Amino acid sequence: MPAINNDLLTINGEKVVGIKTYRIASNLLWSDADRNMNGDVRATSLGAYPKIELEFRDGLTQAQIQKIYQQLPATFFTVTFWHSGKGQLVTAQYYRSDMSIELLDKNRGLYKAFSVNLIPVSRGM
Repeated sequence: MPAINNDLLTINGEKVVGIKTYRIASNLLWSDADRNMNGDVRATSLGAYPKIELEFRDGLTQAQIQKIYQQLPATFFTVTFWHSGKGQLVTAQYYRSDMSIELLDKNRGLYKAFSVNLIPVSRGM
């Protein structure tokens, strides 16, 4: 099996630092989902949406946290990521979930581990 020779994740062309875990979730979205009297599901598939679940490690510095804040704005951004299911890099528009950053050590300016999800704007890549 070939190794992954590229960065796992870049945002707006810049490598993301401090990633502890990286997971791609294939989320299926449905519209008009309902069950009839026989219990059968009736729904319209909107497709698969690859959500990126990230956990950042303990001990990130103030400068690293500021960089992450710049890379993960409250608006849309371009993400290039390794899509395990496709075995290649994919680029798409994303936005982020809420994130909560907590101080680990005030005297050294270090932060605790935290998680954030990147949610695709469009389906199936």
